[in-house]
Amino acid sequence: MKAYLVGFSSRDTKDLSWIETYMSTAPGILKKYGGKVLLIGKPEKIISGNDWERLTIIEFSSMEKLKSFHQDLQYYKVKQLRIENTIGEMYFFNAMNIGDL
Repeated sequence: MKAYLVGFSSRDTKDLSWIETYMSTAPGILKKYGGKVLLIGKPEKIISGNDWERLTIIEFSSMEKLKSFHQDLQYYKVKQLRIENTIGEMYFFNAMNIGDL
């Protein structure tokens, strides 16, 4: 069953030097676990909630692969850069078959 990482974030610093390090490392680790970025964009605030700068949706073949990516020791260092320089929320979802509704 496919799994999805859904993240909402906004920058928490004016220093953007960390982004180059993050972007030179994270995609390779993501690929190692078969992660596929489906969407990156600015969510539109309609009624309520936070006015996030970025929404990211990444697809994995399973929740096991998603969690393995998120706990990867190589990813830890660049993940810390992201955590230190942004605010946000992250959710993990298992795909639901629409026929199950």
